[in-house]
Amino acid sequence: MRTVRWNKLARLDYYQNISYLLQNWSEKEAQNFIDKVFEIESILKKAISNFRIPIEWT
Repeated sequence: MRTVRWNKLARLDYYQNISYLLQNWSEKEAQNFIDKVFEIESILKKAISNFRIPIEWT
C-alpha cells in the first residue's frame, strides 16, 4: 500500500471545508465529509499501486 501525500494547499482546503461545515451545517455533516475523505484516501492508497507515476510528477 502506498502513501497519499497532501500538499499544504490541499490540507488547508480540507480544514477550511470542515470549518465551513461546522459553522453552517451540523457536526454530523462535517463528520460525513471527514469520513468520505478518509474512505477515498483509503481507496487511493490501495489503487495507486496499480498505476505508474509519470516521471514529471516525481
